[in-house]
Amino acid sequence: MKKKWVLKKSYPPSLAKKFPDEDEVGRQMFFERGLKTAEAGNKFFNPDYERDLHDPFQHKDMEKAAQRIIRAVKEGEKMIIFGDYDADGMCGVAVFSDFLKKIGFANFETHIPDRYQEGYGLSQKAVEKFMELKPALVVTIDCGVTNLQEIEKLHSHNIEVIVIDHHLPPPKLPEAYAIIDAKREDDDYPYEYLCGAGAAFKVIQAILKIDSFGLPLGWEKWLLDLVGIAIIADMVPLTGENRALVYYGLRVAQKTRRPGLLALYRKLNLNPSLITEEDIAFSVAPYINAASRMGCETTSFDLLVTSSLTEAEWLVEKICQTKEEQRRLVDKIINGVKNKYGDLDNLPPVIATGDFSWNQGVLGLSANRLLEFFSRPIFLWGKGGVSADIKGSARSADLNVVEIMRALPEDFFIDFGGHHFAGGFTVSSEKIAEFEKKINEVVSEKSRDKTRFLKIEADKELDIEEVDGRLFEKIRRFAPFGAGNPAPIFWFKNLELKHIVAMGNNGYHLKLFFHKPNGEELTAILWHKGLRPELQNLTVGSKLEFLAAIELSRYNGRKELRLAVKDYKINK
Repeated sequence: MKKKWVLKKSYPPSLAKKFPDEDEVGRQMFFERGLKTAEAGNKFFNPDYERDLHDPFQHKDMEKAAQRIIRAVKEGEKMIIFGDYDADGMCGVAVFSDFLKKIGFANFETHIPDRYQEGYGLSQKAVEKFMELKPALVVTIDCGVTNLQEIEKLHSHNIEVIVIDHHLPPPKLPEAYAIIDAKREDDDYPYEYLCGAGAAFKVIQAILKIDSFGLPLGWEKWLLDLVGIAIIADMVPLTGENRALVYYGLRVAQKTRRPGLLALYRKLNLNPSLITEEDIAFSVAPYINAASRMGCETTSFDLLVTSSLTEAEWLVEKICQTKEEQRRLVDKIINGVKNKYGDLDNLPPVIATGDFSWNQGVLGLSANRLLEFFSRPIFLWGKGGVSADIKGSARSADLNVVEIMRALPEDFFIDFGGHHFAGGFTVSSEKIAEFEKKINEVVSEKSRDKTRFLKIEADKELDIEEVDGRLFEKIRRFAPFGAGNPAPIFWFKNLELKHIVAMGNNGYHLKLFFHKPNGEELTAILWHKGLRPELQNLTVGSKLEFLAAIELSRYNGRKELRLAVKDYKINK
């Protein structure tokens, strides 16, 4: 698939009059974020906890949910807090666990499902376990809104369920005692992009507004380190209320008292007082998620809630071992796919392949990496681990993977779902032999237009001499960056390569060196692109173009301003 680089629409002249003290980059960033007045800019740059967080009771069922949990606490009823196995779900359960412990309530258990044995959401296996434990109340976090049968079964056994979720509800809601989900059609909450842990935090806010349980006003803010991690990890938009939650969440993360996070910071060589959203997105969250991908869900959860520094250090070591095993499995898949599709000039429209030995927990990570390498939709399947089913992950940069799967015969998949650019599926052993052929037939039919290309947008064209600390600080005013508020991407032309260094295992990453006109050195990092064939022939004097963000690396305590390359062209 061909790529087309384009510059975003430039800001109108009227904006220059409104912001005379801003330079070209600043005005462009104001324009793209819809900040048309100084007042709007001030609000954007200075999130306010009281102003920007909405009243939790605007949620449908919030009063009902909060009062039910208060009753369970005061009457000593047994409670189970159940959450999904990713960073969002685990952080949400940890938020609730911290709160219940803080108010002295001990008659509760937490449950993070095994992704292989139980799968996503409130499974029948979990329900059967809960019926044996006989709780009065089950609270689901980051899941539950689609579990109609499971909740009905709990209800039939006199177990009440409160659902705290952020996923799109089905046409018919489950028979839960209360459902907190901003995506409900009858929910009037003014912000619909909270993640699961964010929604759990709102429930705790509501509880404390009704009954403080002796906690000082604003105590709940100490939970925002976990909420911030969940928002960043789940890639929900960093706009509106989420922006404020992450803004304060990062400040709590910088002062966190959690032994688990402090131990993880040390292991990753992160300075706690300087933690940024990039540290969370590219270091902290991947380690938290690593354990669940490998079937060790409770390890990361235990790390988040432990009060023991000794236990925290042991758990970090265990997670790091798991992360290393995950890296090995991802490398195995990537190398296998690259060996199969070695000829980059004759690739099929879709890379659709798998192996019975591939671990299902790392297919999404592998697909993301292969998407960067092959620049076309990726569908991977595997059966490794203890699962009896063949499951897969799909990733794309342009085509809708759910629509692709929907276009196949109705009986082809046992199950599938997801979003535009990311999805998952389950397929039978009988169908897997024709998997690659069928997927490519569908995409070939959908892509008869051979001029189809992937449009990549740049905010502005820059020369490398403009990249300095002052520009970086101007850009960082608009942080935290993420979904809904991306870091600006700049177009750099006519760069002459002075030196090149391969980094990481097997040279997966490249570090390129350039000189500014004044002789200063500027580096550029190409993550996961070191093995691309066209980059193997780079030599001193090669001319390149980049679409890149500007970042500040603090690796091993050394500050380095550099370009984080999103895409490149080699001009010979």
